[in-house]
Amino acid sequence: MLNISVMLVTSDCTYFQRVRGLLHGRNEARFFPERVDEYRPLVAVRRERPDVLIVDSFCLGELALRTVRRIAALQLPTRTLLVHTSWTEAGIAHVLQCGGAGCLARQASAAELLRAICAVRRGELWASRKVVADTLHLLRVPAVPDPDQQTLSGLSKRELEIVEWMRKGMTNKEIARAWHQRHDGQDACAEHLP
Repeated sequence: MLNISVMLVTSDCTYFQRVRGLLHGRNEARFFPERVDEYRPLVAVRRERPDVLIVDSFCLGELALRTVRRIAALQLPTRTLLVHTSWTEAGIAHVLQCGGAGCLARQASAAELLRAICAVRRGELWASRKVVADTLHLLRVPAVPDPDQQTLSGLSKRELEIVEWMRKGMTNKEIARAWHQRHDGQDACAEHLP
């Protein structure tokens, strides 16, 4: 069985007791018994090195994202999971951009909380399927049209040449070699121009 160490940053004692109750007696997770002060989470994370840090963004507001950024900057294996009463696609995307591993509803059940903890510990991102699908829908890039019909007018001559070599399946090394073979003589001549 897993024994993931979990720490909670919140200013709400009632919520702390709720999460502690949800995780009590679970083999999957080991919950740190003390509530982490919202103004000193980095000290606790450096000292205890939890696997997962749950940050109560409902209570902490902007401090929550600042905490996520600072934890990410430490480059520790600790993964952050933010909880709030409701999430939007933009909110989740922002959390992920700041280095968070996921978002969860504050009122999540014990089973959902454990699934989220286990997922982020494995290196996965966590959010509801609908929100992830909506977020990916916002981020998706339209398909590239057929190369024969596509106009590449925005690319330089050099870029067009490289794109053509890429379409032929050449590797980066092969492209570099072909570029130098084709243009070394031209570059040498250009060096001697007044």
